[in-house]
Amino acid sequence: MNLRELKKKLYLCLMSVNALEAIRFYVSFACSFAFAERKLMEGNAKIIRLIARDEALHLTGTQHMLNLLRSGVDDPEMAEIAEECKQQCYDLFVLAAQQEKEWADYLFRDGSMIGLNRDILCQYVEYITNIRMQAVGLELPFQTRSNPIPWINTWLVSDNVQVAPQEVEVSSYLVGQIDAEVDADDLSNFQL
Repeated sequence: MNLRELKKKLYLCLMSVNALEAIRFYVSFACSFAFAERKLMEGNAKIIRLIARDEALHLTGTQHMLNLLRSGVDDPEMAEIAEECKQQCYDLFVLAAQQEKEWADYLFRDGSMIGLNRDILCQYVEYITNIRMQAVGLELPFQTRSNPIPWINTWLVSDNVQVAPQEVEVSSYLVGQIDAEVDADDLSNFQL
């Protein structure tokens, strides 16, 4: 395998991770949050909200990496590879969306729940697929342009709800809380 093929595999791997983080799980997230909207299984939804936040972080990270590679700023060959792989990436997202719609079919095979059904979830999958594909420079496959379940945004935007830490799972992570400065005095008692 030559270097170009390796770069292509890396690009497609990142795009696969991006599609996974972008589309898969969102039918399940919507169902869990719909229960909480009805004051059922609220603790479950609060924990799943943390998982959704992690998915969003992974999504944003892979989007940034893909867009940097696509731009060719660091490696002009990657821009060529991104262009070469456009159809394959498009197909990858459409397949992920189809699989998520099949999951909605399965979940609602016996009927719907108040405010949520298979058709609404499939429209939501199309809506988020369009947004996520646009974010990485791909053509939009679906006509759905508006969010059929806008209430889900209150669950997916992590700063919308403030609660006392003793009441729920803590959802705020401390980042960069290590003092990394070391001087000679810090090592004065250190012996080899």
